[in-house]
Amino acid sequence: MEFTHTCLNLCVRWLACGVLLTSLQSVWAAPVPQQDTLPTSDSPQAFIAPVLEINGPVGQTVMVYVRYYQDGTATRTVGIRHTVDQPNEAIPLDIGVEGIRIWLVNPSRETITLSVRDGDRQLGAEQGGGPAALELAIGSVPAEDAFQVPRVLLNAAEQNIVHRFVQVLRGESSRELLADPPLARIDWPTLDAFAAYARTHFGTPGAQADDLDGWLSWEGELGTRILHGRLEFPAQPQARFSLVVVRHRIIHITFEGLELPDDWFVRPVDASTYIGQAERLTYLLATGRAERALAMFSPSYRDGVELADIQGLVARLKAKYGQDVRQVEFKQTVVGAYDFDLQTRPFYVDHAVQFESDKRCICRVTFMFPCNAKRIARGHLALVDFSETWPSASPELAAMARQAIEQLAVAAQSLAQPDSAVPSLDSLPWSPQLESIVDAAQRDEILCNCLRFLGPMTQSVDWDLWYGNADLPYPFLEGNIEFERAAALVRIDLLDDGMLGITILADRLADSTLRAVAPAPSVREHSRNFWNALIGGDIAAAHDRLAEPFARQLPLERLQGLRDASGITSATHRIANIFIDAPMISNRRQRLFPVMVAACGVIEFEAAAPITVLTEYGLPAGTPELFDFSTEVEARYPAADDHSPQALVAALADPSGESLLGLLAPPDRAQAVPELTRGFLGKLRAAAEAFPVDLVPPVRVMHVYRPGAFQKRIGGVMAGGSTEFPFTAHFEFDALKALQVEIPGATGFLDQVDMPAVLQRVVPRTVNYLVTGTRQEWSHVLVAGLQTPETLQRLEKIQAEWRGLWGEYRATRIESMAIDADANGATVDARIEFSGGVIRTRLDFEIDIFTARLSGIAPLPQASPSSAPVPGEAP
Repeated sequence: MEFTHTCLNLCVRWLACGVLLTSLQSVWAAPVPQQDTLPTSDSPQAFIAPVLEINGPVGQTVMVYVRYYQDGTATRTVGIRHTVDQPNEAIPLDIGVEGIRIWLVNPSRETITLSVRDGDRQLGAEQGGGPAALELAIGSVPAEDAFQVPRVLLNAAEQNIVHRFVQVLRGESSRELLADPPLARIDWPTLDAFAAYARTHFGTPGAQADDLDGWLSWEGELGTRILHGRLEFPAQPQARFSLVVVRHRIIHITFEGLELPDDWFVRPVDASTYIGQAERLTYLLATGRAERALAMFSPSYRDGVELADIQGLVARLKAKYGQDVRQVEFKQTVVGAYDFDLQTRPFYVDHAVQFESDKRCICRVTFMFPCNAKRIARGHLALVDFSETWPSASPELAAMARQAIEQLAVAAQSLAQPDSAVPSLDSLPWSPQLESIVDAAQRDEILCNCLRFLGPMTQSVDWDLWYGNADLPYPFLEGNIEFERAAALVRIDLLDDGMLGITILADRLADSTLRAVAPAPSVREHSRNFWNALIGGDIAAAHDRLAEPFARQLPLERLQGLRDASGITSATHRIANIFIDAPMISNRRQRLFPVMVAACGVIEFEAAAPITVLTEYGLPAGTPELFDFSTEVEARYPAADDHSPQALVAALADPSGESLLGLLAPPDRAQAVPELTRGFLGKLRAAAEAFPVDLVPPVRVMHVYRPGAFQKRIGGVMAGGSTEFPFTAHFEFDALKALQVEIPGATGFLDQVDMPAVLQRVVPRTVNYLVTGTRQEWSHVLVAGLQTPETLQRLEKIQAEWRGLWGEYRATRIESMAIDADANGATVDARIEFSGGVIRTRLDFEIDIFTARLSGIAPLPQASPSSAPVPGEAP
């Protein structure tokens, strides 16, 4: 006799978009399996197509055991774990047997109904509450059976584990609840981080969680036990958890019914475990213990790390620093950016290593935390990197930077005093090569304005943690400084004989002394004239504007050839506008001379895509001489003289929303929903003490140039009376692309909008794009996170499958909608009607100030194409 325990998930579940796009056909158009055998008419019980139906409270999981008989003997036993998600879900049973006996273990006090039918025939039914087992026999079955239903109800020890887990969700530590790694796939700092996130976003489990009604337990793999049940959060009442347990300790947790973003995990609540591992690995590597160091790497990442790699690292460390370690000192932990492709978040731990050779370096150990909307996992030791600190690698340059920061600290303290005079910054160690091209007064003003806003420094600078590269032709270093009002990233560009520039970046501040260029107007005009001549076809005039050494290196004929090879012609690229940005002292690593001035810009055409351009000048005696030009621009720098923030705030004063919508590019303007913009402006006006709002200086503006792309990234604060509104804005070229404004006391603005009317227009338009549109058109209706090449390729496949299976698209009709005004989101259940049938679909939307974009799509229960009614015909 064979006994198999099979886990079947027979309900149609909500799918994240990424899952949907890889398995859509199996959900929407699964073929009907062919039966291998049929019962004969002279069988004791002729089952044609028997099915098991289970009805009960939605979300309840039950265990079902089905035992088949032939000639009075059991031939097969199947265990099914089933979650009730909709009424009358049909579970196919075997055919060609004489009898069937079914046990259903109901762990809940709620009533469960168990029934079997064969076509139109009702063969039997049982119902009852639990915890108890229902038994139903169909056909020819023996009166007695030796089969014992496995235990699936929680015993006392398992109840204690679940109770303790609930207390973790309420705020207690899980330190004593989990097994130790490597057996456990999670650890207590990560689980406690999950519990903290759940409390913040979903609330604390209520009294139902203490009851444990409906919880199940079953035997898992390799000696594990699975504890499964529902926990109600105030904001997520249908959450279900599975706790994987070994020897009364949890080693893994899975869950469903909680709507988390993929990047919910930020950092462990306690980093001491990871700091300890990083310190031990650092010491082992610094002292030459390669084999023991290799053993510390996580098995998940060890395949990419060979012993020879570790031995090579140890040899390089020994050659550069020696192996006599004086001290290993913890410095900091840093949270990295979430990788949406790999679904991991890096967590860095830095230690400083002081060698007896007086050399000093930083060891950064990287732990990777797997994380997505359905996963909790501990960190894995994945990478290690050593870098020499600046004071150790380049004492002279480090001393120069230290002198500059010390003088800035004195100036910041002086500027914080009431009615203080502007401090002198003449003693800063500037390179003398800057004298002919820098406006010294403007340079001092830039630094003083930054320091006035930031206030005095509140901590001494930890030079161990400053990053830089002394090996470059033009070195730099950068690091964080804590000021009274904000933390700032400070970058110092250096030459052999002094500083080239200082750049300061904070949340509401971005400025740089590199923009204090004295001959800026002449550089700007020269650059504009050069590009106008080159693109316009006057190659001789463009060649005349090159510096003499550059002109000899690039003869007129070769310059003509470069233009011809670019594909630019006077006929196809008629210039509409040339914008040249404010010139900056160049800190580009590939520049020809230590001191040059760069001017980036954009050339717009009447009928062709715009291009970004760069010209770079030497300035002997203050006269611009062009030594380099390119359309392959990669640049990012502060633009404190940009007036886009003022234009944005002025547009907010128009309650109709037309001025704000007028800042959008024409394609985005065509997709905009004016009701959303007016609703946001109404919310902003109601929250402001005075209106219209004004900018609160300073404002952070960054210009970002890439080949064929120019962006403005803006961050700051605007105020209506005493009410402040932090905001960020994103421009592409000169068109507004995105705007986010924090309104105090408000989590959304959809309560100001007739959302049912908006969705009645947006949903059919969105579906029409999906079914009939192209990749370029999809960019208008998808959130940015879905506009990846992989997702777009999957959408193309889905589009082809829909058309092939269902025929011509006809219409979309909304069945129901749920609007989350606090989160500015909506969920819509819709019928997508084709000539060959109907697809029932759930659509998620993220809603912003201008439009609603699709963020998720999932199937709903529906018929197959062959049985679906044709729209307009009677079913």
